[in-house]
Amino acid sequence: MCSNLREINWPEGVTSIERSTFLYCKNLTSFDFPDGLENIGAEAFEGTPDRFRVYIPADLVDSYKENWAWETYADRIEAIPAEP
Repeated sequence: MCSNLREINWPEGVTSIERSTFLYCKNLTSFDFPDGLENIGAEAFEGTPDRFRVYIPADLVDSYKENWAWETYADRIEAIPAEP
């Protein structure tokens, strides 16, 4: 169990996250979607807290929210905040 993990900032080049990778990470609050990520396995974020958010590029937000594979997390998907 990953009880101390709070946020994930992936480096460029990561293309896949396997099934159940962050299963029941109770303190996980955010995941910054890296460029080039092609696959996130089923239940990758299952059991994360309600405050958990997935940050992806702004131009992809609507397509992810409408994709059936992401319906469990649709209310948690947000655009990556713009840098000041």
